[in-house]
Amino acid sequence: MRQLQIGTLLLLALAGASALTAQPYDSAYVRYNSQGKLDYTSGNRVPDFGYAGYAGGRSDPPATFGRTIEVRPRSNSANSPADDTALVQQKLDDAAALQPNPASQEPPLRILVLLKAGTYWIDGTLRIPSNVVLAGEGAQQTILRRRWLTERNTGLEGTALSKRRAATVVRIGRPNYRDEGKFDPLDFPANATAIIRATAPLAVGSRRLELPNTRYSLFVEEGVDLVIGSRATSGWFDQADPDGVARWRRAPAGTFDVVYQRRIVRVARNGGSDGRSIVVTLDAPIFSKLDTPEVFSFNPESVCRESGLERLTVTIDTRGEDTEGHAEVGVQMVNAENCWVRDVKVEHFSYAGVRLGPGVTRSSVLNCSAVEPHSDPKDPAAKRYNFTTGGAQLVLFENCDTSKGRHSLASNGGVRDSGIVFLNCRINRPLAVAEPHRHWAQGVLYDSVTVTNRNGLGGFMFALSWRGDEGASDKNGRVGHGWSAVNCVLWRCDADGGGILVQNPPLAQNYAIGCSGNVTGSWQWSAPIGLVEHTGHRGQMRIASLYRAQRAEAWPQTRSR
Repeated sequence: MRQLQIGTLLLLALAGASALTAQPYDSAYVRYNSQGKLDYTSGNRVPDFGYAGYAGGRSDPPATFGRTIEVRPRSNSANSPADDTALVQQKLDDAAALQPNPASQEPPLRILVLLKAGTYWIDGTLRIPSNVVLAGEGAQQTILRRRWLTERNTGLEGTALSKRRAATVVRIGRPNYRDEGKFDPLDFPANATAIIRATAPLAVGSRRLELPNTRYSLFVEEGVDLVIGSRATSGWFDQADPDGVARWRRAPAGTFDVVYQRRIVRVARNGGSDGRSIVVTLDAPIFSKLDTPEVFSFNPESVCRESGLERLTVTIDTRGEDTEGHAEVGVQMVNAENCWVRDVKVEHFSYAGVRLGPGVTRSSVLNCSAVEPHSDPKDPAAKRYNFTTGGAQLVLFENCDTSKGRHSLASNGGVRDSGIVFLNCRINRPLAVAEPHRHWAQGVLYDSVTVTNRNGLGGFMFALSWRGDEGASDKNGRVGHGWSAVNCVLWRCDADGGGILVQNPPLAQNYAIGCSGNVTGSWQWSAPIGLVEHTGHRGQMRIASLYRAQRAEAWPQTRSR
């Protein structure tokens, strides 16, 4: 009997210990209060990422269309295929031509161009216009294939042939303004009267902007697009690039100006701290403190909207896994808003499977894979960024898979990147670190990202860090990467036993919360360790997904995926 009683007591003790260890962990920096709302620490707080993605997080991309145009593959020979670029592009252009005349004020018609099962040989670049979705019948059924191009099958040679080989396979949006020698609408205008200086600073997470009530504020009304920014001053460089290590001062003017593209959702006049200001509510918060914010209207020449790519594979023929000279990018968005890539597989790219930017905002990449990149391992520069950004804001990569990437999930647009979310993505067989790569990228969230099959790879699997003069070159005037990440968050990420580097930048914070791995602030470039808590308790965090919690609070009527 006594042995039975002891056994029972032991079982009860073990059960109590188990219940105790199963208690959920709350972050000190963002947690639910007694009313079920998210509370944040004051000051340089955890940013709010809930407005990232298609429609600013308000809804998922649409699944219904007003009209469908079907395309069937030609009966090409695999040994001597004909180029299908013109065939598919004509259908995309036909769909665009069906849009109602803007003068009629009729709503746009979302049109699906459906590629029936088969292989389509794409030697050029497919361009998807506004309100058009290009889709296949499934990643296993519909294939866009870029062949290895030669003088014989293109009639091109030299530089022209090299450019065609390297060209992107599918592009959503229009060309980059700067590539065309045009003014970038995110740059501060030369006309000073077009710029309004706010009457109060903006904190991280703020959506409230105070503007002076002057004749220059007449354009301030609901629905208007704005750029809110802060120019890089001498004082800013003194703090952001201490001792000039990264050589940021020698960059062209404007390179480090912080800018956010936002939309006005509410206007109240005769308010603010002085009772005379115009108080504007923005559609999304900002990701870096602005002491002297300046505002100007955003007037792009054209932006691609409501376009998508779905349910197909983009495969690129190469001369082998370690070769160069083939298509660099599978899918790219440029100057696009409310666009998406969904259920798409990309393989054998050299630079990126899917790249968002420049000029991309409020868009999503969902349930995609970018795998098996091919590039020269002896020339790793600018290669194998499976999913990446290059001048994007408020964008979401969710449930995506990578393999053999150097920077598998990366922000690479520097100061023009902000509000980037990688959610529930998987990094398989990585070759190097997932990170915001350079130049003061703000508000990048890695949420529940896991590394698998690290296979003894040393170094860091994730990094939010100071990179000093890495990337600098006196020969061509390139500046160093410097602080690559500010106000960025690693939330419940798993490094598969590898390292996680988190350092705290000047003027901002970086966080690693509830992660699994060897979290440290030490490496070759010295800086204070970031804000770290609950390491090793990934499965016990009360907030399982920071993005989903913030999105649910921003848009309570939206059903979470």
